Amino acid sequence: MPVSAQDTQGQYIPPPPPRPLPAPTTSASGTQAPAPLPPKSISQTEATQGPPPQFKVNGEPRALATGYYGALLVGANFAHDDDLSSVGGVVSASDSASAQPFASIKFGYTWAFNQPPAEQFSDVAQSPGLFFSGGLEIEGMYVRSRLGINTDTPMAGSNLTFNTGAIMINAFLKAQSGKFRFYAGPGFGPAFVGYSDFQGSGGSTDVNLAYQFSAGIDYFITPEWSIFTEYKWFVLDDLKLYGGANKLDFGNYQQHLIGLGVRRSF
Repeated sequence: MPVSAQDTQGQYIPPPPPRPLPAPTTSASGTQAPAPLPPKSISQTEATQGPPPQFKVNGEPRALATGYYGALLVGANFAHDDDLSSVGGVVSASDSASAQPFASIKFGYTWAFNQPPAEQFSDVAQSPGLFFSGGLEIEGMYVRSRLGINTDTPMAGSNLTFNTGAIMINAFLKAQSGKFRFYAGPGFGPAFVGYSDFQGSGGSTDVNLAYQFSAGIDYFITPEWSIFTEYKWFVLDDLKLYGGANKLDFGNYQQHLIGLGVRRSF
């Protein structure tokens, strides 16, 4: 039972009447529908800015592919540059004999630098802008190269074939716009270099420092799967090999690789 109150003069003040409940409505069939519920309260943010926006690409909700991924890349080694000047005291130079294959397998992690601003959460009629992220990956590589040794005197077996295996640690800066992601960054690691075919010698395997700069573009078929193309400037530092009694000093052996790959984000 509600408790009455008194004002400062001791007079009785009756309590306010109870608030009436919404009356049920009656449908055309004669059944009663439940009374409408009171309006739901909304936060001050929703009242001033509206509901949280949703990033869309082609009208479908889209999440930036972050987290772990694996990738396979295959392509060709198209050209090289080196500092070779002599072989066994004979003035020499080298040139690329032909394009050779290369392949790599990658495992990495991508993280977003921050949440995208509101203008990047847009519908299909607006540009989604750029969303920046970073990445680290480990990459196992096989690179084959074949070059010709040109000298002032005829030399038997003037072609030389390199077979290189490398384990690279790569870092990337990435920028995504819609279904396209652009990335670039450096990498380094040990390389195991063997050669064959020079003057009938099988050669030896040496360990060298390798470093590279990679740049590429991903196209996302789904939020998890993408296809990509990548260019690599791959360098074997201070490469020296020995063919019999001949020393071959290539200096910084630079190779230019272009490939196509597929990537799966988890």
